[in-house]
Amino acid sequence: MPDGYCVDGYPCAGEDHIHSWGSWAVTKFETCTAPGTETRSCSTCGRTETKEIEMLSSSVCVASCTQWSNWSVKAATCDAAGDSTRTCQAGIDYTEVRVIALGHDWRNWTIKPATCDAAGDSTRVCSRGDSIDVRVIEQLSGFQCITYGTLDYVGQTYKTVQIGSQVWMAENLNYAGSDGSVGVCYNGQASNCNTYGRLYTWSEVMGFGSNCNISPCASQVQAKHQGICPVGWHVPSNAEWTTLTNFVGSNAGTKLKSQTGWNTGSGYISGTDEFGFSALPGGYRGTDGRFGDVGGWGGWWSATESAAGGARRRDMNWVNDNVDESWGSKSNGNSVRCLRD
Repeated sequence: MPDGYCVDGYPCAGEDHIHSWGSWAVTKFETCTAPGTETRSCSTCGRTETKEIEMLSSSVCVASCTQWSNWSVKAATCDAAGDSTRTCQAGIDYTEVRVIALGHDWRNWTIKPATCDAAGDSTRVCSRGDSIDVRVIEQLSGFQCITYGTLDYVGQTYKTVQIGSQVWMAENLNYAGSDGSVGVCYNGQASNCNTYGRLYTWSEVMGFGSNCNISPCASQVQAKHQGICPVGWHVPSNAEWTTLTNFVGSNAGTKLKSQTGWNTGSGYISGTDEFGFSALPGGYRGTDGRFGDVGGWGGWWSATESAAGGARRRDMNWVNDNVDESWGSKSNGNSVRCLRD
């Protein structure tokens, strides 16, 4: 700063002269434990100023010590930092301190599994203190919480599942009749029947003569019509299919489709099967006897006739998240799900 001014850079209050300052002189040397000071005086009036000299840096202090004590260690815990200290025993008065960060030494996780009724958690305890780390495991839901029943029918055991107020077969029907002539396997291969169930004409499903595939037969349809379903079960009506899809709600196709067994590729929509219905795409058999679309499409008959040659049906496909209500020729071969009375 210019001569004649005080240390703050402004003229000294109450002074009627310009100071003539001498050089700064050290009056107390800085050390490793305390700052130093230096002063200067005005040769005109004798006024003095003092300023602080910063303490010596730790690197200088460490380098200046010729003999150290052993390190004294205060271990870190899960709740507080620790430190290591040592004291210079020759050369300077200095204690070096190194902070030890919090150190979690965790024990193994203790797991309380989640259930369909409550969330679970994973807990671990730090061995160095009272810290506890708790992580919540979400409550199970959807597909994970489905409880299946069973139904034995003509040598085969089917899974069953309750969805809302209804109890459905959770597999496509694979009933061939007493002589093996009812329904067909896709492409005539038994392995397809094992996976997707059989494909039936509407008259076969209803237990009617084949003339009902081309003629009106609504008068023969009973409430809760058993058809080829087991005793105590029936072919669902179109209205009962609607009850199912209404209960499931939006994107019913996604929710009812099996998680596996469907085609994959560009545009495909995977099933979540969150109600356990496990719809599988058995394809179809056309009126000309040709088979098509296994793995990509499934159609399930209802007991509801829509015309002399047609009946109501529900469809799902691999690139659609809906369950479509449609009608098909009674002579086509489609899948069947039975519904408990």
